[in-house]
Amino acid sequence: MGKLRGRQPEPVAVSVRLGDQKFSLRRDRVGAPTQSTISHEVGGIVLSTAQVPLAEWSEQLTRALYQLAQHNVGAATALQRLSSFTV
Repeated sequence: MGKLRGRQPEPVAVSVRLGDQKFSLRRDRVGAPTQSTISHEVGGIVLSTAQVPLAEWSEQLTRALYQLAQHNVGAATALQRLSSFTV
């Protein structure tokens, strides 16, 4: 990743698609409050979007990842690597 004036750029948004759900975290600028949303999409059409508290967002994302891992060995292996990752 490139540097901006000697600093690492900070992300302002991230999205994860799992099936027909899209989990998004977004902030308007670095240091701004984070907005957490969950959207229901079918065929590229957004049927609904809900802004939810971050705790609910992470709980629902965790639940969706767990369900995916139950049916996909590759996803289960990737999640194991992520969950054992330490900083």
